[in-house]
Amino acid sequence: MMVRTFLCSGLFLFLTSSLMVLHALDTPWSLGPALSVTLLCFIYGAALALLLLPIKSILQVRIIEFMPESEDEILQEKNEIR
Repeated sequence: MMVRTFLCSGLFLFLTSSLMVLHALDTPWSLGPALSVTLLCFIYGAALALLLLPIKSILQVRIIEFMPESEDEILQEKNEIR
């Protein structure tokens, strides 16, 4: 979920900053900074998404290891607590 959020936010910022590029076509000296902001938005979104992928997989493995396999194990754990 978070990976998709970062990718979509990076794409949204890329599109909105590309409007800045279109607006800056009149002045060539401001075209470079506008293009760099456009590319950085997308790169930051993709980088954050790639950083979260290993964390997501590690958490999924830990959740699966934590979950009991059957209802018998749940009943045994409840009986041990009592």
